Amino acid sequence: MANKRKKYNRTRFLIFLLTISVLTFGLIKIGTGIKNMFSNKSMGLKKVGVIEYAKRRQNDEKVNIDSLNEHIIKFQKNKLSIYNQGGDKLWEKELNIDEAIIGGNRSTIVVAGALRGEIYYIDYEGKIKVEKAIDKKVLDIRVNDDGYVLVMLETEIYVFDSNGETVSNFSIPKGVIFDGDLSKDSSKIALTILAVEENKFYSNIIFYSLDGKVLAGKKYDNDVVYRILLTDNNKLLILGSNKILNIADDGNVLWEKRLEGTLNKGILTDNGVLVLNLVSKKNTIIDTKNRNTISQLNSGGNIINETPFAGEVLGLDVIDDRIAVSTDRTIYIFSKKGDMLLEKKINKDIKNIKWISRKNLLIIFKDRLEIMTLN
Repeated sequence: MANKRKKYNRTRFLIFLLTISVLTFGLIKIGTGIKNMFSNKSMGLKKVGVIEYAKRRQNDEKVNIDSLNEHIIKFQKNKLSIYNQGGDKLWEKELNIDEAIIGGNRSTIVVAGALRGEIYYIDYEGKIKVEKAIDKKVLDIRVNDDGYVLVMLETEIYVFDSNGETVSNFSIPKGVIFDGDLSKDSSKIALTILAVEENKFYSNIIFYSLDGKVLAGKKYDNDVVYRILLTDNNKLLILGSNKILNIADDGNVLWEKRLEGTLNKGILTDNGVLVLNLVSKKNTIIDTKNRNTISQLNSGGNIINETPFAGEVLGLDVIDDRIAVSTDRTIYIFSKKGDMLLEKKINKDIKNIKWISRKNLLIIFKDRLEIMTLN
């Protein structure tokens, strides 16, 4: 009788263990299902279009690529070609330019000749609205929403209005222009100027009125400022190699942020968030992983989030709440919270990436362009 009871108890115990195992397995499966349901790992990139380059005489022959207003802009061999976001060619126009600098806004594409200073305003239907030349080498251009164009030369600037009329033209007294920006309300210009004197160098950050009057400025000894960005409220973000500063248009420093790594790339989003790629200063031979970080800073200079990953960042672009990053063989998509939404391996070398629209991404290769869509 005792043996029978022991056998009965052992059977009950085995049934209990089996029940627990089934319940546990079921909960794991349910949890996995819920995780998969809310995860973004199902997001993918699908190729939907290809744009081939014209045959090049030399492999290093320059091709200018940009994306503006959900269009793809390509300039090669004196021809400006415009494509829709699927890669279909809309029109092509020959311009008297050897090497192009491209900018624009939602209504106008601005193309400047880097060598002779030709300036073209062209609408998205292909109509040339303005054609002029300043007969000087152009460093870079900026175009604001009002259609005002800042043209930067080595020691001189021009500002043209939306009709191509000259609003301002002045020279800087000392140094060379490294970067500049034009305010949203077309009232101010900011320039970063590098000056060298004997055995020292320094960067001057200067606010100008449109007529060339100095409004405010800051001097930074033994420092090169490569990029400056004017915000919507005319505050200036200064991107140095290892620090970020925000100054008011009267020259007062609002905040300063020391960086944990060296700045490689930086983009200011439409909602005022600064997205940075930082490269770790650690010994790269010892620590080859997680050398790169994508950091997001709010308008107060506070870090919102940081996402580390391996690989040299070659491309960085932002649209709405999506951040696209590329290394030589991988594309990553991050959310504004820093969560990785997608990782896609590519079997050829990537040169750069640009968002065309919220769903379509332009992948720039050495020999062609590919359009990929999120699905």
